[in-house]
Amino acid sequence: MGRQRMLMVLTAVIVALVPASAAQAANVPDQHPGGRFVLSFAAGDVCSFPISFAGVDNSHFRVRPDGTAFTNGYFAFTATNDATGATLTRIVSGPGHFVGNTIVQHGSWIVEANKDEPGGPFAVLSQGNAVFHLDTGALDLGKGARVLDLCAALA
Repeated sequence: MGRQRMLMVLTAVIVALVPASAAQAANVPDQHPGGRFVLSFAAGDVCSFPISFAGVDNSHFRVRPDGTAFTNGYFAFTATNDATGATLTRIVSGPGHFVGNTIVQHGSWIVEANKDEPGGPFAVLSQGNAVFHLDTGALDLGKGARVLDLCAALA
């Protein structure tokens, strides 16, 4: 999966294929109307066990005239530990915007990095204000923000 970064729109994203910059954002469709998705990862790629994400992406991705890319809208998913069948379902609806190699998150987000990506492997849900750095995999939490480690929750 390389540089792919899943950001489930909490608002946002999984947009499993969120662009790393506003310049790349022009290639992302404006809306994903009710698109269903399934993403699966082998043991060790994201968590110590095989994990899959399935859901509905009805998010909106826009680029403002000043070049700022942002996302919001309905995004629901279920994460499943494919070894045990344990599941966790969430609605993640952001919103958030992109600044260079960062995603400024508000509300609920899912962030995933596989073993080959900066900071990976991990899969977390964040709630509240946070900044995710695509180039390092770091997630800076604002005051009162919370994080749930999906791998630990589903183990």
